[in-house]
Amino acid sequence: MVRTLGLFDILAGLLFLAVFFKFNAPTGMVIFFTFYLLLKGVIFLFGSFNFFSLVDITAGILLILTVFFALPQLVFLIVAPFLILKGAVSVFS
Repeated sequence: MVRTLGLFDILAGLLFLAVFFKFNAPTGMVIFFTFYLLLKGVIFLFGSFNFFSLVDITAGILLILTVFFALPQLVFLIVAPFLILKGAVSVFS
């Protein structure tokens, strides 16, 4: 289960990189990963408060905002490595 969540984190990070490089991701994919990150962040936040749950929640909020607003590109370049590294640690540990 941890590896599956890690794989989804990597995919969400790659989605952030795609938005950074101005790739038009399908809205359904953005909504799926938004709900995934928000749900996982809230569940793990109440289970055990840690920094990475806050990263998930923040990433989910930022991802849904990309559907409605143009956000600064630097935001995506900062969040993407966190998600990719967090996912890699989950997959390979």
